[in-house]
Amino acid sequence: MASHDKRLGLIAGNGRFPFLVLDAARAQGLEVIVAAIEEETFPEIESHGAAAVHWLSLGELSKLIETFKREGVHRAIMAGQVKHKQIFSSIRPDWRLAWNPQYRFPSRRDW
Repeated sequence: MASHDKRLGLIAGNGRFPFLVLDAARAQGLEVIVAAIEEETFPEIESHGAAAVHWLSLGELSKLIETFKREGVHRAIMAGQVKHKQIFSSIRPDWRLAWNPQYRFPSRRDW
């Protein structure tokens, strides 16, 4: 298995589920890089055995992508709840992503 195949990105919401996913991934020999959502993730995630924990705000999608690329993450999973109230009240839109052609979705003509 290539070294990048041994790394898993975990986008952690709230609750215990992110901890269960982290434990299960580590039990399979994976290095887990956690992207913790500032408004949601329990701070105890910091001391739960992840290879690295990066705190991001809701809506910082380009920062999430850059973080995972820098950490060598090629696969990711999201675990835990993100409350709808949080999504609509505290999200900071990531305008870098909106205007960066590198992250644009292909047009339907390209399908």
